[in-house]
Amino acid sequence: MPHFIYSTVNAGKTLEMLKTAHMYRERGMDVLLAKHALDVRFPGDTIGTRIGLKRRADFVVSELDLVSELIEETIEESLEKTGRRRKIDALFIDEAQFLTSRQVMDLEVVVDDMDIQAFCYGLRTTYTGQPFEGSAYLMNTARSIQEISCICFCGRKATVNARVENGRIVYRGEPVKIDTLEAQNRGCFYIPLCRKHWKQGVYTLSQEVS
Repeated sequence: MPHFIYSTVNAGKTLEMLKTAHMYRERGMDVLLAKHALDVRFPGDTIGTRIGLKRRADFVVSELDLVSELIEETIEESLEKTGRRRKIDALFIDEAQFLTSRQVMDLEVVVDDMDIQAFCYGLRTTYTGQPFEGSAYLMNTARSIQEISCICFCGRKATVNARVENGRIVYRGEPVKIDTLEAQNRGCFYIPLCRKHWKQGVYTLSQEVS
């Protein structure tokens, strides 16, 4: 089964993924990059980070796709162009929390039958505090689980992905709300918080002081 690397928002998951993929490539390994179709913060097949680093995904995973089939299609396309069949060593999936349980279980085919290491990067819970379907299955089945730490504005460890709308933290609503530029312009955004300040509805130092 895959490796699962998770954190809160703004912790640098995508940056860490691209760094690790680059390390594999530097050592002569062939890797694939993938993103989920629900991640529309960057257009098309672009994988982007908050510091501006961008890479092109080899494929984009939609709700009904099986990752093993997308890998095989990518290999076949390369074979047609180059006449050489690629031996993929590792797969890196960004925003893996959006995977379905069926897609997570399909990663067993990727790892065991196709002999490809799979690394899934994503959030563990929604802004309501509930686990994402994909993350829940990854937490239960992953070969290894690693947390990338992030901090709240108060300095404590951040464990919650808080969503702010119109100046207030929201706790209910549709589980998937993408942090697009349009949403940010409307005053909607995500911020990492410790559980104490999430429960208090406080997301800035000035609010706590007042």
